[in-house]
Amino acid sequence: MTQEIRPFTKINDSFKKIVITSNTPKPFYNENGILIMNVFDFLLRMDSMEI
Repeated sequence: MTQEIRPFTKINDSFKKIVITSNTPKPFYNENGILIMNVFDFLLRMDSMEI
């Protein structure tokens, strides 16, 4: 997880940053404002980009 998040912490812009995983139970934002969500939520939920 650290390896996936590290590049996002070095980018200072206002674009949404999302990490897609296979083992996250429900979507959440970490302390850096990066959305971490399960691949199934990302693909199957119509509102996955608005979370």
